[in-house]
Amino acid sequence: MRQDKKIWVADDDESIRWVLEKGLSEAGFEVSTFEDGNEVVNQLDIESPNIVLTDMRMPGRDGMDLLDTFKNDYPNIPIIMMTAFSDLETTVEAFDNGAWDYLAKPFDIHTAISKIDKVISERKSVTVSNKQIEEISPDNEKTVGRSEAMQDLFNAIGKLMFVLSPGQDLKESDLHKQLFVQTQKDEVNWEEILESWAEKQLSKGEDHLLNVATPIFERTMINVALKSTRGNKSEAAKLLGWGRNTLARKIQELDI
Repeated sequence: MRQDKKIWVADDDESIRWVLEKGLSEAGFEVSTFEDGNEVVNQLDIESPNIVLTDMRMPGRDGMDLLDTFKNDYPNIPIIMMTAFSDLETTVEAFDNGAWDYLAKPFDIHTAISKIDKVISERKSVTVSNKQIEEISPDNEKTVGRSEAMQDLFNAIGKLMFVLSPGQDLKESDLHKQLFVQTQKDEVNWEEILESWAEKQLSKGEDHLLNVATPIFERTMINVALKSTRGNKSEAAKLLGWGRNTLARKIQELDI
């Protein structure tokens, strides 16, 4: 059994809980699963974990609520947020509020294990003292962009911002400070990004790529159109080249 072995998984998706429980258990971790954040908080009255993996969005008490609970009451327990890759803005907010790392859905079990091992390795380099607790506090700017995973996320968001905003002037004030640094460095070809992603997925043996990519693409385009029109669905539909009924149906299907 591994050191720092006790892992809690919170996700309203039963299949995600099952995969993580089986995979992490086989890797030597002691795993407990929870359907929502309320179950996690109730269990904290009995015991506490070494690491928590929580979905960002769940009915009732979601991942962001849990993050606040652990930040306030259990600041030394690392939180790994699980989120759809299209939910980038909220993921950055989670980092600002103290999340240690993130898992972008869909992911494989080897990626999850690698993330957990990385957190354990990083934690071993930290001597738990009042001074160092303050240094890794979510309120400290060093938390944001601290890990390689966070830098990867900022890189992806910076590229996505420029891909989805052709012809638009993006101001520094519009971007998270880490994104502004990143987007200054890179000129982006969205086709190259898509090609690279597809090749990576195929090299890992993945299939049904459109089933993964299409919802993410549509959700992102809808969010950008709605933001551009300040939530005016009729105008957003025109920007997307859809009818208003089509947009309404897509918003419902994609749970936007």
